[in-house]
Amino acid sequence: MRIGRAATPGGVAYGEVTGDSLLRLSGDPFSEIAHTGEEYPLDAVQLLHPVEPRRVLVILGGFLPPGENAPPAGSAPKLFPKVVTEHLGPGDKIPYPGFLTGSLDMEAELAVVIGRRTRGVSADEAWESIFGFTVYNDITASEFLAAGDFYRAKSIDGFSSFGPWVATDISRDDIRDGLVITGRVNGRPCQHGNTSRFKFDPGRVISEASRYVTLLPGDVISLGTPPPAQPVQRGDYVEAEVERIGVLSNLIG
Repeated sequence: MRIGRAATPGGVAYGEVTGDSLLRLSGDPFSEIAHTGEEYPLDAVQLLHPVEPRRVLVILGGFLPPGENAPPAGSAPKLFPKVVTEHLGPGDKIPYPGFLTGSLDMEAELAVVIGRRTRGVSADEAWESIFGFTVYNDITASEFLAAGDFYRAKSIDGFSSFGPWVATDISRDDIRDGLVITGRVNGRPCQHGNTSRFKFDPGRVISEASRYVTLLPGDVISLGTPPPAQPVQRGDYVEAEVERIGVLSNLIG
């Protein structure tokens, strides 16, 4: 199932995306999937970022280096909060703030969406907390990274784009067997990776995060980008794609 969120003629609502239609849902999808009977063609609605997270976490260094098949013994996922107020969805323009002097980096990623209140779970239990997966573009202001300033690099409003929907039918085996992650700039492939090379299983990542904070329905954890990140400039058209989920497209403003 694909669950989206859209501006419809009847207001902003969650919906099930089927073919070229959005089937409006009553309320949010985290408690139950209840259709209202209203159906809209996708070209008659504006898809938004598919959930409204209270918290977004991103993984730093989420992929295994070439030649390595397991993370170092005793290592743990390195999580960082992406503290933004304004999230973006498919088709939105990613801002290029005037105070920046360098390029931005696009980072095509797979992200997990939490489906229920989660605290202190094991890696196996964590899979029961997953609502689904979406495509994430972890935009980063590269000029701040040299000084190790991850907050300013990653927490500028609009530097969090995800969608176009949440796929609820992606399994643990799908991730282990490998879903292809692709980044493109102006139609040119520039990032390529596979989830089979994740350093940590998504359940392990959720377990680690839930040791310290209570995760809530709609929270997003992005699982890392296949290196290297891709520099982009104002006017570039960027696409992040994850196999079996979809393509997230944005213009750099």
